[in-house]
Amino acid sequence: MRRRAVRRLTSRLLLAVMCGVFCIVASAESEPPRAYPVRQDLSFYFSNSDEVILSLRQMLVRRDPTIEICFNSHSDNMADIYDVFSELMQYAEAETISPREGDYLRYQLGGFRLEYSYTEQQGSYRYSVTVIPDYYTTAKQEQKVDAAVRDAVAGFGFTDSTAEIERVEAVYRFVLENADYDEINSRHSYYKRKNTAYGALINGHATCQGYAVLTYRLMRECGIDCRIVTGTARKLTGGEEYHAWNKVRIGGEWLELDTMWCDRLGTDDYYLRPSLPGHFAE
Repeated sequence: MRRRAVRRLTSRLLLAVMCGVFCIVASAESEPPRAYPVRQDLSFYFSNSDEVILSLRQMLVRRDPTIEICFNSHSDNMADIYDVFSELMQYAEAETISPREGDYLRYQLGGFRLEYSYTEQQGSYRYSVTVIPDYYTTAKQEQKVDAAVRDAVAGFGFTDSTAEIERVEAVYRFVLENADYDEINSRHSYYKRKNTAYGALINGHATCQGYAVLTYRLMRECGIDCRIVTGTARKLTGGEEYHAWNKVRIGGEWLELDTMWCDRLGTDDYYLRPSLPGHFAE
């Protein structure tokens, strides 16, 4: 007897997924993953999770539109499918040595839809899971960012002896000179490009997240440890709002900077401090 069933799940996270087609066969006899713990407490798991995570990360970088993951299982219990894939995505978006991964990916993805189907034959189940992402940028737009970033870094003229503080200062000044706050689209939630390096660098307009993503990308390209920080900030007009800024590591010490606030206010008061006034990290 052969059966086929289809399920659809929809959710929103500060994450998203990607594209391509590859097949993964879950095998209890495979070697355990090197980084991702096998979650045998869930209704199902991948015994080769690290392989899955690596493939997902590569497809995220490419901005592939969908991805299909095929696997075999002896059970038809997929109650934890969304939990499994959400966790895999978090590992796929973790920091790596690549400036195009880590926070650069995480903060330019806006959610995903998850669909799956299966066929049954003689007590075995063959699953096909499709993840449909909500990217903030396209592959072509990222190619333009890559080219512009290469030009920017080459223009800095750094050498192996260039001090970290000089690299940070050059990136900071570059972002302030090349990006403006997106006054028009700041209140339009549907316009995601304002949250991207593409918006800040190519269009020249972005909100705090776009400033932070561009700053992150350039700092990492220039050999500076950098992260994106999110939380709330106290508005000059009163109250607090969601906000994103950065921190960089110089001489082993983490210091914070807010390129968007410095740009809008015409000040360096929010540049390289142990903590920024009026900023509250999550």
